[in-house]
Amino acid sequence: MREIRCADRDALAPVEAAAVGATARAGGVILFPTDTLYGLGVDPFSEVALASLFRLKGREPDKPVPVLLADASLIGRYAAAIPEPWRALIERFWPGPLTLLFPAFPGLPPGIRSASGKVALRVPGSALCRAVLRAAGGSLTGTSANTAGAGGTGDPATALRGIGGDRRVGIDLFVNSGVLPPSQASTLLDINAAGDVITLRVGAVVEIGTGGYF
Repeated sequence: MREIRCADRDALAPVEAAAVGATARAGGVILFPTDTLYGLGVDPFSEVALASLFRLKGREPDKPVPVLLADASLIGRYAAAIPEPWRALIERFWPGPLTLLFPAFPGLPPGIRSASGKVALRVPGSALCRAVLRAAGGSLTGTSANTAGAGGTGDPATALRGIGGDRRVGIDLFVNSGVLPPSQASTLLDINAAGDVITLRVGAVVEIGTGGYF
């Protein structure tokens, strides 16, 4: 496992960015800091990489993982449309800890596309995280760095211990930013066919529903 130490930084050196890109293109698993917790990132379009990620987490294959984007212009890689209520929320809360479900393109891998045809997307608030995403080609999966059923963590040592218990697949690259500030997971919203917004997970964004966004 290669390690990049970047505590107190919001950017990657060129050689570090090249290592992130090479790992993602090779189907490797990257442990990296987001704006909330440490996450496990792989190329969202690689079914081989997604399979490695699911084995590492011990996650059921019918539970897709979210995708983190370097910026909102990349939504069109994954989403067939942007629900109208999402536009104000994207403007207000991205970059930030708000995950939104979008209608997915049919051809997306099942590891990121749900049985109901949706994909979870977010632009994280951390500049360092977005730098990692840009180096990886614009996006990575953003599932928390823990085995299925365990809680996420902002402590890299805890993340390594938790994931390291499964020796079937390893972490290929570790972007170490030290212990992250305490934070909740991102808030997760869905929208139904009638246009009603549904809160699937209450998280770090708590203003929704109080600012006239719906």
